[in-house]
Amino acid sequence: MVEAVAVGSILPDCSHSHRFEPRSERSCHAPAVAVGRAQRFEERKPRVVARFGDNGVALRSVEHVFALLEMSWHDCYGEITPSEDVIDDVLLCSAGTLAGLVEAAHLAVIDRRDLSVWASSIRHQGRGVAS
Repeated sequence: MVEAVAVGSILPDCSHSHRFEPRSERSCHAPAVAVGRAQRFEERKPRVVARFGDNGVALRSVEHVFALLEMSWHDCYGEITPSEDVIDDVLLCSAGTLAGLVEAAHLAVIDRRDLSVWASSIRHQGRGVAS
């Protein structure tokens, strides 16, 4: 049997949003905004250009590696994307080369702590500190 409901009493269904938050913290008034992979890359692009330059072919290749990094990250950790700290470490360790980017992205997924140690080592060398 179908229950009659007055039109004015229909509330938005937000049972699908914020699935993992306790019911008391759910809100339909401020739903999370999905940010796509392309938008994330655009937000990171200034940092990428600083490392790789503004060559369109190189940037497209970097974008493809980042897409693979995000897919791998999601498969391994269940998170949509690595943190911006991990992204910064990947860019630093890449030394501005595609081969370096692939190596750093691979290490980020396999063991982000090793990536962090590698990035710290590079930062210390840049400051003239012996490791």
